[in-house]
Amino acid sequence: MLDKTKKRLMRKVFLFIVLVAISMASYSQKRYENNYVSVVVPNGWVVQNEGDNGLGTELMSFYNDEYDANIYNFGMIIGFNQFQKPEFLLETQMNLKSSNPLFEKATFGKMYNSSFMGKSVKATDFKTQIFDETFKGTAYAFNEGGCTVLAVGSYKVGTKSDLPQIWRTVKWKNIRKDTHVYDSFREEIEAYCAATNKTLKQTPIVSNGERYVSVYLEPDANIITNTYKFVDMEKSSFDENKIEQIKQNLRPILLNILKATAKNAEIAAREMKEGYIFKYTYIDKNDEFLFSVKLTPDDYQ
Repeated sequence: MLDKTKKRLMRKVFLFIVLVAISMASYSQKRYENNYVSVVVPNGWVVQNEGDNGLGTELMSFYNDEYDANIYNFGMIIGFNQFQKPEFLLETQMNLKSSNPLFEKATFGKMYNSSFMGKSVKATDFKTQIFDETFKGTAYAFNEGGCTVLAVGSYKVGTKSDLPQIWRTVKWKNIRKDTHVYDSFREEIEAYCAATNKTLKQTPIVSNGERYVSVYLEPDANIITNTYKFVDMEKSSFDENKIEQIKQNLRPILLNILKATAKNAEIAAREMKEGYIFKYTYIDKNDEFLFSVKLTPDDYQ
């Protein structure tokens, strides 16, 4: 009888140990989700899971700081609720470095075809500086369900990449574009402009001495006005001849950017199809008006 009682007690103790072990394992790993992905993140990692910012963009980023807050791995997955060609998305990240702190000081290799977590992707390797430390990594982009996804992983040179721990837990959601019904195309453009301006305030985009300040749809005309600021220049340093020369140089550049954007971003293609005018206004570092350039359907069609 005593032996049976001991056996029952041992079984209970064993069961208790197993349950504690399971609960501790669940505690050490947390699941994070958004509309694009579900990821199980091990203990020792910090996660930021940011929801829709109004542009249909969701960001999940993670980094480890186990060793005295010494970050040595950094990754992110960004979902865009719009179609962009993967190569265009990567080129945008490569060119507008200030919009992504991870790429601010990065140098990139050539783009190539690859696979990432079961997806056929466009990829590019990069080398960058974060907190005065050298990191290497890869950026991947792909389309699914009318959306575009960017995944980035990096590790500090001289350390091992632990990101495969996380990548192996990635489960892609059933990615489908969330379609909002607007009463008119103008209303959709206004919503897009408002969301873009909110993002520009939170994360300013500066490239080649120009800051992208805002975009808005003029109230009584089919004119979309983009405002840019020369961050290091004053109006007094411009004369009429210099302004005219800048305008002449800018016009073909702006036209090429507009055409490239329309090939890769559907809202821009629709704006051009509807015959919208694109106005680019430039101001100096003190917000003084300098000049504007307009592109009409005669220019881009």
